[in-house]
Amino acid sequence: MQGFQFYIFATSPSAETPAERLIREATDIHLWRSFLLLVSFFLMIHVFLVICSYNLNYNFTLTACAFIGLFSFCFLEILIRSVELFYIQRSLPGAFVSKGSDKENILMQYTLFQSVQYALYFPLMLTQAIGSTILAFKFSNRRKINILINIAFGINAIRLGIRLLGMYLEIDLLNRWSFNIYLPAIITIFGLMIAWLLRVKEESFNP
Repeated sequence: MQGFQFYIFATSPSAETPAERLIREATDIHLWRSFLLLVSFFLMIHVFLVICSYNLNYNFTLTACAFIGLFSFCFLEILIRSVELFYIQRSLPGAFVSKGSDKENILMQYTLFQSVQYALYFPLMLTQAIGSTILAFKFSNRRKINILINIAFGINAIRLGIRLLGMYLEIDLLNRWSFNIYLPAIITIFGLMIAWLLRVKEESFNP
């Protein structure tokens, strides 16, 4: 789903001004993007819960900390995406184009949301990075298949570290790296998780 969002932004016509970006947010493709992305974070909580539950007996304390970090990431994303979908995309554009509307105030609300979103992405990515780092190093090594989880969360921790440093220290080189590796990294990470989940499910039915 995050890959789909990346594709939408990469292929959408450029919008230079806040007004153009706000109107673009109300298009069907962006409404579907936000809705599907919102739903995906509820599903992601379930995936993280399954993975962490599997590891509880191996290291309860660190696994619980990892899940808290990953759950915090999903929870913050759900809050942000809910405001984006139901207020920014479904309410503000209609108010903006209506006759007699206070366009300056509406655009101020839109830019304020973007600033708040930027600020919230720091704890959002940091908690996910912490949880990913814990699972990369402390997920059970009793079975060879579990290395898929170590690799998946290791890649995710590195990706998030690059993105955090690039965004909040304003390092252009890291921002370019983050952009270029985003889609292949996301596909690899979730591909490894899905492969692990399918293998574990198969073994549970065929002990």
